[in-house]
Amino acid sequence: MIMTCCLMVYAALEYKIREALRTKDVYFPNLKYKPCQNSTARWVLFCFQGIDILPISEKPQFSAECRVNSIKYSNSTDASTLT
Repeated sequence: MIMTCCLMVYAALEYKIREALRTKDVYFPNLKYKPCQNSTARWVLFCFQGIDILPISEKPQFSAECRVNSIKYSNSTDASTLT
């Protein structure tokens, strides 16, 4: 029962990721660094496993980092721009 529920959540997450990539016409790098629109949920979550909130002064900032084969992709965004 619990395994079925977990698989349903995983499938729904993967569907939402793929649907959002297609509707916005954006690509996510796959394991071979080629752009694709049908990424797995496991790969997307793996790439964003280092998301942190950095409280700097009064505005908290989000920092995302993706390490793939020792290549580091990073992105920092001011939290006020996300609303």
